[in-house]
Amino acid sequence: MPNRHSTTKYSKLENELDSPQRNFLNSTLVQQDHMTRQQDEQLEVISNSLGSLKTVSRHIGIELDEQAGMLDEFGAELETTDSKMDSTMKKVAKVLHMSNDRRQWTAILILSVILIIVIALFVFV
Repeated sequence: MPNRHSTTKYSKLENELDSPQRNFLNSTLVQQDHMTRQQDEQLEVISNSLGSLKTVSRHIGIELDEQAGMLDEFGAELETTDSKMDSTMKKVAKVLHMSNDRRQWTAILILSVILIIVIALFVFV
């Protein structure tokens, strides 16, 4: 019975190609290819998600810039209103300090005369 390894001069090479190590390496390479494809698919999903997040963050940035401008305008209007209110409060305080003053009674008398004239015009005309 001839030895299996000695039948042909290529039998040893064939045996090495069919060896368990070679099968293990091939199996490992197939697994690695499969895992690489899965990772590529996952990276593609992550890339798409990042693209969406980038778009959303840009829109948020634009909205924040617009609102910052509106807040600046509101602040300026608030300052203007505050200065007008301060001026009005000073005038009210000035009028309140006129109590028991001759000018106050003069103002009341003049306004009363104007009121009587207006009423007379509506009644007689």
